Amino acid sequence: MNDCALNTLRPTQADNGLWGYVDSNGVFVIDPIFSYAYDFKDGYAEIRDEQGERGIVNTLGQWMSYPDPQSIMDIDPEVPEFETYLNNLRYEYREQTSILSEKWGSYREPKEGLAAVKDSNGKWGFANLNGELICPCQWEAVGDFNEGLSWVADDDYKCGLINTKGQIVVKPKFHTIYCKEGLLHIAKDENHWGLAYKDGNIITQCLWKEDIQYIDLATTLKVKDQNDLYGLMDMDGNIISPCQWKGMRYEGDGLIDVLDQEDRAGVIDIKGNIIYPCQ
Repeated sequence: MNDCALNTLRPTQADNGLWGYVDSNGVFVIDPIFSYAYDFKDGYAEIRDEQGERGIVNTLGQWMSYPDPQSIMDIDPEVPEFETYLNNLRYEYREQTSILSEKWGSYREPKEGLAAVKDSNGKWGFANLNGELICPCQWEAVGDFNEGLSWVADDDYKCGLINTKGQIVVKPKFHTIYCKEGLLHIAKDENHWGLAYKDGNIITQCLWKEDIQYIDLATTLKVKDQNDLYGLMDMDGNIISPCQWKGMRYEGDGLIDVLDQEDRAGVIDIKGNIIYPCQ
């Protein structure tokens, strides 16, 4: 399970008074059907149903019953119940991956409940933990699932995205594409990067010389133009500070150290305002 994906799903109470989990865009990806929901840890979260009974849910929204508390205490009275249950799940996970090894000669560690598998023709697809094929082996290469999406590459090594049902979300046409913090990072070659929403709609075209970096995850992105100068952009693709800085380093508390084209140092904030002029 990708660390980013584990930390992206957030317990949220819906208008119906019940709890579910939203992604980084605030969209419910696990329906609000619980009387309460806790944070994810190692790919699993504790929840309570409408009757208050405890259970466990994974990042795909699959429900697993909680073990008998007494049996947990018999295992190790010093270990909290949830930690012990996670250890049990890890054991079950190892058992399940043994099924994959029996059915597939080549496979990778499962992410978000799906494992990349390769058939006898050298093509890649995805199988569930029972070894059943979810996405046909038709791709020259594939990534791992993150936030419900994985990159795939066709015979020309053009990259696109599929979802956990094997459906194409973005047709293969990019040099690079991957998901981070609810956005798609796209590139038409090594020196032209852009951003898109998860449905494939473009936020900013592939204008930037290097992969776009997050300075403040909520508001601000760092971009580098083809003249090797840095600037700031918001999450909707609007320029906050034009590309005019030779160097840029985030120092926290909303402040950014900058170096102008004459190698003079100054400070701006994440809205592009000059705090200390370069001198």
